[in-house]
Amino acid sequence: LAGVAGYAAKFVAEEIPNAAVFAPGDVEGGRAAFDSLILESAPRPDFVKKFSRPNISRLMALEIVSFASGHHS
Repeated sequence: LAGVAGYAAKFVAEEIPNAAVFAPGDVEGGRAAFDSLILESAPRPDFVKKFSRPNISRLMALEIVSFASGHHS
């Protein structure tokens, strides 16, 4: 449950399963977002793997190598 806007709201909505967003300060929106959640333990191994520091570092290194070797688009 996140009271966020802009990129943060888009990121949470697209990347985190069983998450809900509402506009900051919107009490009614927050209540509705809370009510939309499934309240259970929800491990998110795909999210953890995708956004782990080692994975992000590996992808960034691949981008740098690709750019440096002229294979970028």
